[in-house]
Amino acid sequence: MSRQWSDSTKRSVTIALAIVFVVVLYRFNDILPPLIIAVIIAYILTPVVDYLNRRTPVPRSLCVLVVDLAALALVALIPAVAAPALISELAEVDINTQSLIDSLGRYMSSGPTLWGYRLDLDQLLDRLSSSLQGAASPLLSQGLFFLIDVATGVLWVIFVFVVSFYLMRDWHRMTRYLSSIVPADYKADYANLTARFARVWQSFFRGQVILSLVVGTVVASTTAIVGLSNALVLGLLAGLLEVIPNFGPVIAAVPAVALALFKGSSWLPIGNFWFALLVVGLYILIQQVENNYLVPRIIGSSVELHPMVVLVGAIAGAGLAGVLGIFLAAPVLASARAILAYVYAKLLDVDPFPESSEELPPPAPATRRYARSPVGFVRSITRLLRRG
Repeated sequence: MSRQWSDSTKRSVTIALAIVFVVVLYRFNDILPPLIIAVIIAYILTPVVDYLNRRTPVPRSLCVLVVDLAALALVALIPAVAAPALISELAEVDINTQSLIDSLGRYMSSGPTLWGYRLDLDQLLDRLSSSLQGAASPLLSQGLFFLIDVATGVLWVIFVFVVSFYLMRDWHRMTRYLSSIVPADYKADYANLTARFARVWQSFFRGQVILSLVVGTVVASTTAIVGLSNALVLGLLAGLLEVIPNFGPVIAAVPAVALALFKGSSWLPIGNFWFALLVVGLYILIQQVENNYLVPRIIGSSVELHPMVVLVGAIAGAGLAGVLGIFLAAPVLASARAILAYVYAKLLDVDPFPESSEELPPPAPATRRYARSPVGFVRSITRLLRRG
């Protein structure tokens, strides 16, 4: 047996490996977003594969292929089914820049005043007119680049599909390997940390799906009832922006208020200004119901973070991984909080897990049923929304 490494050699090797890891991560950062997406897909669909593998005599590889293809077909089917209605809604948006400029001109010419003095905004209106009219001209020369982007996107989809296939097939083998290489003295800590990570990510994914569906449906229905145009687009936008905690609903309200202000209601006999105030009130009411009723019952406290922390994390995530970084900011920060708490406890020589693993609250039964059965997922949504 060769001579054991000294403590200084171990530290040097660890630092060198960390530097190499960071350099490789920086050099090949383009591959990170699709790789993260593949891991997320594998994490979400592995319980479905396990359920199918337990209940049928089909080999695991074939179960993975069936689930992966079904998920891919579902992702392709949803836009195909929703496309006609969505295209009709987008056509009704009718972003006529000249009409918008005329509306702004009439509003400004009506005499906007500040403390009794009329504001002369004609020069600002002229600049806005030239900017809006010239915004669409560069789009005409982007056809070739669009085709290249489509081809690149198809290749990344194939990459994500292949990587997620192998991850789902060997998921339990990889997790057992990671558990086996943990030193014996740290196996209990490893089990506690992974249990906390599981609660954070299960709560996040389950909550985002349910919140996006509920909020998108409520916004689309409510705006349609009061006569706001493009209700389907607004509902879709509100559902998508649920991935940005706390600030997503505020961003989603901006186009709704703008439509209410410039186009008014299709049947309510009130002015555009008062209708815009009504829309603001509706969005505030929906957000309050979401924050005080839906979020505590659907997501719980596993991902609870201060809004400022989430905002900073979302901005940092946008710089690192774009929209995906914004989407994953909250669970990544919650996981980092668990790791930092563990490191802090170790630095102070205190027990990082004063409660035993048996005393830790297990994942909610609805989460387990959702992971094992699609029918259980539907039942869990109903149960979570009824839970008081």
